[in-house]
Amino acid sequence: MRWCRFSVYYLTGSGIEKLDNYFIISIPPNFLRPNRQYVMKNYQKKILLFGLLLCALWCSATWLIADRIYFSRAHALINDETKIVENRADDLAESIRRNLHFLSGIPNMISHLIRVHWATSRFGSNIQPSTLNYEDRKRIWTQDSTLADLSQYLNIVQSNLNVDIISLLNAAGDCIVSSNWDKPESSIGTNYAKRDFFLSNKAGKPGMQYAVGIKTLIPGLFFSSPVLANGEFMGSVVVKIDIPKLAFITKQTDAYIADKNGVIILAHNQAMDMNVLPGSLGLTMSAPEKMLHYRRSDLPTLRIEPWEDKKFPTLKRIFRDPLPSIIASRNLPELALTAFANNEMLPLSPLQRERLWIFLLLSSLASRLTVFLTGTILYSPPGNLSK
Repeated sequence: MRWCRFSVYYLTGSGIEKLDNYFIISIPPNFLRPNRQYVMKNYQKKILLFGLLLCALWCSATWLIADRIYFSRAHALINDETKIVENRADDLAESIRRNLHFLSGIPNMISHLIRVHWATSRFGSNIQPSTLNYEDRKRIWTQDSTLADLSQYLNIVQSNLNVDIISLLNAAGDCIVSSNWDKPESSIGTNYAKRDFFLSNKAGKPGMQYAVGIKTLIPGLFFSSPVLANGEFMGSVVVKIDIPKLAFITKQTDAYIADKNGVIILAHNQAMDMNVLPGSLGLTMSAPEKMLHYRRSDLPTLRIEPWEDKKFPTLKRIFRDPLPSIIASRNLPELALTAFANNEMLPLSPLQRERLWIFLLLSSLASRLTVFLTGTILYSPPGNLSK
C-alpha cells in the first residue's frame, strides 16, 4: 500500500491561496480479501468448542444410559427378592397358626370339665383376692385334697400335650390349681388379675398374651378361656408355653415375631429380642407397665432406617447393617401377633461397578468418535478458505 501528499491552490483577487493538503492512498487489488490466517484460527476455535460441547453431551447421555441400565437391573433384583421374602412371611404366618391354634383350644376344652366348674364354684363369682399372705394361701390350696387331685390331673394333660403350665384361676385372679404344683416355682397362690388374658376372660372372651412368668421368670405365651356358669364368670383356665420351645419357628429363617405392643418376643437374631419396633405401642408404655409384662423397665428400640439410596424405598437398614434388607410382615389378629420375614440382599456394589464400566466404555467410544469427527472437519476446511 502506498500513499503521497499533494496541495491544492486556487486563484483569488488578492493572489494565489493554498487550500489544504490532500493524501492519495494507493490500495492493492487484494486488500479487501479476508485475512486467511485469522479466519482459519477463528474457524478452528469454533470447531474445537463445538467438539468439546458434543463430547460433554455424549458423556451425559452415556451416564444416563448406564444409570438407567443400573436401576432397571437393581429393581428387577429387588422385585425377585421381595417375592421370596413375601413367600417366607406367608410360610412363617402359617407355621405360627398351625403351632399355636391348637394351644388356644386347650384351655377352652378344659374349661368345660365338671371338676373345673366345681373347683371354681367353691370360691364363687364375686370373690375378692385372698388377703392371706402368699405362703399361707399357697400351702392351703396345695394341700387341699380336691384341688390337689385336679392339679395332678392337669399335670398329666400338660405332659401329654407338650405345654409347660396349665393353671386354674378363681374369679379374683388367684391361682388355685396348677400343673406345676410340686415345683418350687409353683403358680398356686399367685394373683394374675392384672394380666391382659385374665381381663379378656372377665369380659367373656378368650385371652392370649405374651408375658414373663411371675414365678418362673421365663417368657412365654399365655392362652386362656373363661369358666362360665349360667353366664357368670367363675374363673379362667390358663395354658402357658415357654418361648424357648417355640424357637424352632424362626430357627431356619431370618424372621422375628412381635406381640401386640410391637415388642419382639422371638427372633432368629437373638440380639433383636425385647426390642421395640419403631412406631409401636411399646414406645408409649410406662416403666411399670413394661415391668408388669416384660419384667424390665427399659426396652431398646429396634433401629430400622430407610436405605441410603432413596430411589429404593423398600430397602431398609437394620441395626446399622452394611447390607440392605427387605422386610415383609403378616398380621395375626387372632393371636395378637405380627410375623416378620427379613432378608438381607446381596450388595448392590457389583451393579454399581457395572454401571461405572458401562459409562466408561460408552463415553470412551463416544469421545473417540467426537475426536475423529472434529479432526476430520478441522483438517478439511471449506473450499473458499483453503485457497
